[in-house]
Amino acid sequence: MSASYPPTAWVDPDSRRAWARLITWAVLGQTLWPLTCIGILVLVVGPEWPVWLCLVPLLYSAYRTVLQHRYFVEAFQIRGILKEYAWQTYATPESGVGGVPGAKSGDVWLKLPNPERPDDLVVIILRGHIRSDEALHPARRAGVRI
Repeated sequence: MSASYPPTAWVDPDSRRAWARLITWAVLGQTLWPLTCIGILVLVVGPEWPVWLCLVPLLYSAYRTVLQHRYFVEAFQIRGILKEYAWQTYATPESGVGGVPGAKSGDVWLKLPNPERPDDLVVIILRGHIRSDEALHPARRAGVRI
């Protein structure tokens, strides 16, 4: 490992700052989405608001309220990985969509060297999500909207 990298990724101040930002947004989301859901529900049951105007935001805020718990779980999983392993750079890791054990047809995967056994490869499967295709599309990563 290069002397310019800290022994673990967690020691790097940029990693800690990014993780703090991640957990801050998770806490805000866990607080604000349920409040939004309750607030819109109050508007819906109020006598002066048309129900159909608030139905879509109510359903979306309820969806985000349920989804938000997963952000906490993932943030603390990421923290454990950052505390264990150092940052490493790979020019072109092997990747693809589907076709590896454990991956569904739409799942994106990467093969990276195992930090504990460098001669072995570890498959990281990025499960499908509503925004996963958009986030991983090469043109979108480059900032090009098509």
